[in-house]
Parts: sequence; structure tokens; C-alpha cells
Amino acid sequence: MDLKKAFQWYQKSAESGHSEAQRNLANCYKNGEGTDIDLEKAFQWYQKSSETLNLKIPDGSYVLCNECASARKGFSACKICLIKHCEETFLSSGNQEIDAILRYSNSQISESRQILEFIPFTNFDIIEKIGEGGFGKVRKAQWINGGVIEAWDQENNSWRRRSPPPFIALKSCSSWQDFINEVG
Repeated sequence: MDLKKAFQWYQKSAESGHSEAQRNLANCYKNGEGTDIDLEKAFQWYQKSSETLNLKIPDGSYVLCNECASARKGFSACKICLIKHCEETFLSSGNQEIDAILRYSNSQISESRQILEFIPFTNFDIIEKIGEGGFGKVRKAQWINGGVIEAWDQENNSWRRRSPPPFIALKSCSSWQDFINEVG
């Protein structure tokens, strides 16, 4: 087989948007078949193939992650990248035990809605006390600069968030055991 000719045909087809040709072209760049080895171009074509494929993939099939090129199922988030971004953006609570709970929980996630994060008390405007019980106090508050994590924004290298709800309930626990009972 003439590898240079194969490379040229893969390139024409890949540039026309055919995902399989894009993947084959990436393999050519990766292995130096019909062209010089160029790992950067190989990675770019693997990404392009994944992006093209994601537009055509039925749910339940496997596709490549646009960021790390690992296989993931259908339109689901890439677990590897989610966990990596949780580690990269981790904000310590200042309490080793709480941090351990957050880190462990985030090491087990498979989608962004499962992410637990420490949010500093200064990110809330307290509006009023709602109640008090044996475990602690509940207050109505507004979340100032935040919102629930929606997904990773690869362009801005940060979490994309939903708009915060108009009000949230903040619970403060009177003891460590009460906290553990609440989150456990």
C-alpha cells in the first residue's frame, strides 16, 4: 500500500468532515505513516474526530473525550476530566476532615451535578433566620457569586455555573457529629 497516497486521501476526507478519516489521519500523524510523526497534529485530529463523532453518535455508544481523548459513553461527561478539574480547582474549607470528605466524594463522581464544594460563608448574604433546632440554625440567604456547577468550560479553564437560585437555606451545625449525621 502506498502510505503517502493513503495519507493524502485521508487528509482530503478528514478536511471534508468525515470522522473516521479524521481518526485515520490522526493515526498517520501518530505513527508516521505517509508523513512525519507529529503528535500535536495527531492530538488535534483525534479531538476533531471526537467532536465530529459527538454530533452523530446515538446515546449509549462510546466516543472520545474532547479534552483527554479517553473513551466515554454517549453524551455523558468524561469522569477522568471531571475528577481532574475537581482536584485542580479544590478550595479548602480550612478543616482537614471536611476537606477529606469533599476530596473523597469528588473522586467518586461521574457527572458534574455530583460535585461537592466548599463555599465560603462570605459568598452569602444572610437575609433572615428561619429556624433553630437540636442540630443548629437554618438561615435564608442569597448566593452572591456562585451557582451550581453545570460543566467544565474548557476555553476559560473554569467551571460553568447555573445562575444561583433566588434564595438558599444555610444550615449551621452545633457539633461535628451533627454535621456528619447531616451529610452522612
